[in-house]
Amino acid sequence: MTTDTPRTDAAAIRCACSTYVVPSEFARELERENAALLLEVQDLELQNNAMRSTSRGKEVAKNKKLERENAALRADRDRLDWLEGEDGQSWTAKWYYRGEEWITRAAIDAARKEKP
Repeated sequence: MTTDTPRTDAAAIRCACSTYVVPSEFARELERENAALLLEVQDLELQNNAMRSTSRGKEVAKNKKLERENAALRADRDRLDWLEGEDGQSWTAKWYYRGEEWITRAAIDAARKEKP
């Protein structure tokens, strides 16, 4: 008797030739269990694939968000570089006031278009 198949060994019937014959009902039961386990494995694989897909989607969305933030930071850097000018003068006066109003990003962008 083998020790790695205890249920089969328990259901086996010894023949005169010293081999085991497994009753057909027991074999059918094992086939049903095998089929059920295969369905469970398929369900787990589907769940795993869905989780991977969701995780991948979250990574893509996070990367896109970081790319947008990076683009906004680069635009701010370009604005600051423009305000400072090539002569390296302090830009604080240009940045904070323009007459009586505060300078905004939109105002800086408009001025950059007028005077590159």
